Amino acid sequence: MSEQERSLHKPTDNLGARDRFQRGVACLWRQDRADNEEGMKLLRQAIALDAEFGRAHGYLAFGDCLLLFYERADNRAEVLSRGIKAANRALAIDRRDYFAHHAAGRLCTLSGDHRGAVRALET
Repeated sequence: MSEQERSLHKPTDNLGARDRFQRGVACLWRQDRADNEEGMKLLRQAIALDAEFGRAHGYLAFGDCLLLFYERADNRAEVLSRGIKAANRALAIDRRDYFAHHAAGRLCTLSGDHRGAVRALET
């Protein structure tokens, strides 16, 4: 599928992936440790069902942001790397996804890459 054929924020056609994505996002917004872990688990399941579901990758990156913001990461460097990888994957799927740019910008800020953060957040 060409980038032109993709619509911004096109949801997956896989209903199981969509269900897990929606439940995962709802868990992330509760912002406590157990819900964050459950939300990320559900997002990983959504990605396993549809690896090209860009929004799921973007929210997975955001989940890593939350782990870092709230100092819940057992291994900060590993979570930061994993989050950046998820944000980059989301952007590889859809360069126009504002939420993936938001997550990438926040992760760049946390990594000390302030120029990268400005680029991502301005996009």
